[in-house]
Amino acid sequence: DPQIRHHAAIALGFWNGNRVEELLDKLAQDDGQGKPVIVEASVKEAKAAAQEAKQAGKPVPQSFLPKARSPEHFRRQIRYQAVTALAMRGSQRTENYLPLLQKMLDVDHLMKEMTFDGKVAEGMVQATLMGAMRGTAKLVQKQPKLVDASIRQSIEKLTKHPNSTINTEAKTTMLVLNKHPLPTK
Repeated sequence: DPQIRHHAAIALGFWNGNRVEELLDKLAQDDGQGKPVIVEASVKEAKAAAQEAKQAGKPVPQSFLPKARSPEHFRRQIRYQAVTALAMRGSQRTENYLPLLQKMLDVDHLMKEMTFDGKVAEGMVQATLMGAMRGTAKLVQKQPKLVDASIRQSIEKLTKHPNSTINTEAKTTMLVLNKHPLPTK
């Protein structure tokens, strides 16, 4: 169940144990496949309730029915959570996912990925950005060589974002990054 794997990636971010990073590494490569049991049950219940309302002559708005998410949606969410958790741990394994971390700091990319039925899921975009910035702040403290100039530039760009929550987190992250300058060659 991709929802369970998504929640496992979140929980593993707070867990200490022998195989946690190995599990996060696998989740960071998740394909999003499988049937989300919870969503399927919710859709069945909602359809039954909609049918009852229809039979009673009441209108049923389309927004009433929960939307099933695609494997691609779950793949992204599982991977994003796993990479955030690896970064928060300061794991060397994060090095394998720096291109993904870079995408997680790109507002335009996230807005394209997180548009459903023509509407941007702004909360998901913000949560992904916040997690990626917080993860980067932790990562640079334990693995400073992994936080390169392009990641720093992405966060610097976010300091000018119109959303005050995002730009404040970016400024806070930059304070941490500036304590760990890029290594000189």
